[in-house]
Amino acid sequence: MVVLWLPGFKVLKEWAYAGFFYAFVLAFFAHYMISDGQQGTAVIALVALMVSYVFYKRINK
Repeated sequence: MVVLWLPGFKVLKEWAYAGFFYAFVLAFFAHYMISDGQQGTAVIALVALMVSYVFYKRINK
């Protein structure tokens, strides 16, 4: 997570975003499969990650 805040490290940031994406998607499906009603937290985290990624790409064009 620290690499997302540091300047530079473009390739490493792409990998960090990809890792968070897979973690949040898998968290969503894990909560969905056990039917505990906590899928919303994973969806919120995924949306926040997507917004962060879009702004990161816009800033670093």
